[in-house]
Amino acid sequence: MKLAKGGSLLRLVAFFVIAAVLTCTASFATSGWQSFVENEPNSDDAAAGAPSSGEVDENTDGSNSQGEITNPEPTVKHYLTGYTISPSESGNAPISFIYSSDSPLYGISNAFLTVEIPTEGGQTRYLSLFSRGTYLGKIGSIAPTRDYISAINKALGSMLIARGGDDSFEYSDTELEYLDIIESGGYSYTEYTEFHYTNSDLVEALIKNSGQSRLLGDTVKAPFIHSDTEIRGSEAALSVIIPYSDSNGSQLIYSASEGKYTLYKGANPVRDLLNDRLCTYDNVFVLFADALTHETAEATETILDTVGGGSGYYFTRGTAIKISWATDELGNLVFFNEHGGVLSVNVGTSYVAFEKSSRRDFLSYN
Repeated sequence: MKLAKGGSLLRLVAFFVIAAVLTCTASFATSGWQSFVENEPNSDDAAAGAPSSGEVDENTDGSNSQGEITNPEPTVKHYLTGYTISPSESGNAPISFIYSSDSPLYGISNAFLTVEIPTEGGQTRYLSLFSRGTYLGKIGSIAPTRDYISAINKALGSMLIARGGDDSFEYSDTELEYLDIIESGGYSYTEYTEFHYTNSDLVEALIKNSGQSRLLGDTVKAPFIHSDTEIRGSEAALSVIIPYSDSNGSQLIYSASEGKYTLYKGANPVRDLLNDRLCTYDNVFVLFADALTHETAEATETILDTVGGGSGYYFTRGTAIKISWATDELGNLVFFNEHGGVLSVNVGTSYVAFEKSSRRDFLSYN
């Protein structure tokens, strides 16, 4: 009897113990499952927060239209555009090309920054910078570089591609590197015997085989800082005319609806023959620089002083702001506002015009 009662008691205790264990287990399992489900991102968020491919669209502001992302990848601002990019992309040096301004142009509208630079005879060349990963099926017409053009490129931190160099006179003792699509061989092709072109695949092969570093230098800095608020000047500048010579000039015409300036040569807009797009920019800079023209029996060559600094203008949102420019001890370009501080600019693409100081009075805007 005692045995029977003791067995019943044991069974009763075991029943309560098992019930308690089951209750705790169920509660824990439910709590743990709910926590896991709540923290698991949905498929849209996962896709939106996936690591960037490294490609940057220079014609957008880099904003995310998919809404707030759970656990997004850290982002930084591109040093020359202010666009949001991935940290991995921020370490890559841009790629730049020298274009002949009076030849057929392919790919130039994809450049996030273009510098127009005078040569002799009133002519100009374009130095255009592109983000790494931008695919272009045709790039050109590629022109030769000059030491002073290469110096501007070095100040901007870009890897330069050119059709050789055509300096007749020494610019400086500094060794300015660039990749030569002609000397390297096999990385370009010609059309009509005089126009030289390349493409993204050839350029990537050229860079890989050259052994040059693809990284942005630690000492490279943008000439300006990007503002979190819109920058506007006090004077109207809906049209900016830059006369490089009596026969060659550039005009930037502002579109209020687009908030950008379109580049014109003469009466015609500069058009990219690769995609039929116009060359448009959020920011326009005109920098006045001293120049010398050497003349010998064999050659005439203009050399621009890209180090000495000078005055200039910043045009944005249809307005004008007076500025000045110089180079720092590391060779970086620096743009200053009227108070001597580093210039704040709007986020976006840029056109920079180096104009001879002797032609300063010919610049006009209204």
